[in-house]
Amino acid sequence: MALAQLGVPAGLLAVVGTDEVADRLLEQASSDGVDISAVVRRHGTENALVVDVVDGHGQWRYLEDLPHATLLTEEDVQTAAEKLAAAIAVLVQLQQPAPAALAAAHCAREAGRYVLLDGAPDETARDALLAAADIVRTDAREAQHLAGSAIPDAATALRAGRDLLRRGPRLVVLGGRPNLTSEAIGAQLAQLE
Repeated sequence: MALAQLGVPAGLLAVVGTDEVADRLLEQASSDGVDISAVVRRHGTENALVVDVVDGHGQWRYLEDLPHATLLTEEDVQTAAEKLAAAIAVLVQLQQPAPAALAAAHCAREAGRYVLLDGAPDETARDALLAAADIVRTDAREAQHLAGSAIPDAATALRAGRDLLRRGPRLVVLGGRPNLTSEAIGAQLAQLE
């Protein structure tokens, strides 16, 4: 919605149920300028719910209820292939199953579009997703998952970022305190070596 409000064409590929809540959510997204034509409506499906919670120290977590039927399938992605291929960039939310995420990334990559991964790729498709990505963005927990161990300091984050850059993406944003991007990684690597 933020992109649409800034005048950038934005579309959504997702799954919702067919109830009144889904109707209202889609109506709101559409009125905010988001193209919802690729949204899949599944009969008898409860809608997913993700709630961001920020504690008194500024740390955030999310609580989620993602019924299996609300997750995208490869078939859902293939049905939306024309829309994905027409986009300038495709943001792949990695809470989706690995086969669907990989199908979306490949569809965008084959069309010469930017591929942005949000989250930590599932281990079964990690290498293929990283190879297809232009940008990877993680929060602190996802960064640790990708690195395979804790990231207690900036030096460890820089090494993890360097490893990720070697695997395909051109830009890596590792969430944490502070957030580090590949530009920061590049500037600071020389100091560590």
